[in-house]
Amino acid sequence: MKNLIDRPERSTEVPERIVSLLSQKMRSWYSFIRIRIEEAGLSGLDISHGDILYQLYTHGAMPMSVLAQRIKKDKSTVTALVKKMESRKLIKRVPDKDDARVAIVELTSIGESYRDAFAKISHDLLERIYRNLTDKEKCKLMELLAKCGE
Repeated sequence: MKNLIDRPERSTEVPERIVSLLSQKMRSWYSFIRIRIEEAGLSGLDISHGDILYQLYTHGAMPMSVLAQRIKKDKSTVTALVKKMESRKLIKRVPDKDDARVAIVELTSIGESYRDAFAKISHDLLERIYRNLTDKEKCKLMELLAKCGE
């Protein structure tokens, strides 16, 4: 098999270039998000907080363990993210009324005040990602990405 580095790049070589292509797209999308966060004046917000905010905006307050499951990150990573977001007063942890060992994560008024800007950034990003795709292609893309191995 010919060395992949020596091969000319062609758009038809997606199977060999999938990691590179996805990495390029992710960098572009992250850059877009960073610029929009700055433009919106969302102080204290980082891209890594997006998954947590999305879950809280969509489902409301929840235990740390549920949050970790929903964003598919281990508990120690979620704890670190939550601590950082707490220090920026975006969210807070409160003890569960029925079990004081369980921490419930909820939005603060500052975190809640970011909701509209967060929704706008998310909407604009999706528009950017999907702008050249038909509805059928959007569904197929989601289906194929979901089918890919982790």
